[in-house]
Amino acid sequence: ESPSLSDFFQRMYRRDINNLDNPVHHQQRHNCFVIVVEGLDGTGKTTLVKRLAKELGGIDTKSPPASLGTVRDMFDQRGGAVARAFYTVGNYMLQDEILNHKTNIVVVDRWYASTCAYSVATACGKENTTTAGQESVDGLGEAIFRWPDDLMCP
Repeated sequence: ESPSLSDFFQRMYRRDINNLDNPVHHQQRHNCFVIVVEGLDGTGKTTLVKRLAKELGGIDTKSPPASLGTVRDMFDQRGGAVARAFYTVGNYMLQDEILNHKTNIVVVDRWYASTCAYSVATACGKENTTTAGQESVDGLGEAIFRWPDDLMCP
């Protein structure tokens, strides 16, 4: 008989909690298994996140966190670097919320990878793009594609 999805993740959590590679885990108390669902708008991420959290007995959340909901539109309207800064700050606020939850499993609707993808797409949308956009992506350098050292890695 196969274990339930919830049992599987509970076992993964217990096995991996003492083998954390990310430096942020050693600096802060991190006692939960984080699952991130990424994808395009309208593909069912939110539905999947809610169902997965319910099935696993965890909580669902999103990036940017609900605590920033009242100011999100203001930053989105400004666009560009202002919007990217907002979403970056949102990633760190979400990290803080996750670290303060009392549950073992947190399922997240988008996180840093979406911020990175948005930044790349915005940079490639400038007039210096080639037909395929490859020239602009190459010009961004490696740093934009690296997960920040001070942001916990799910």
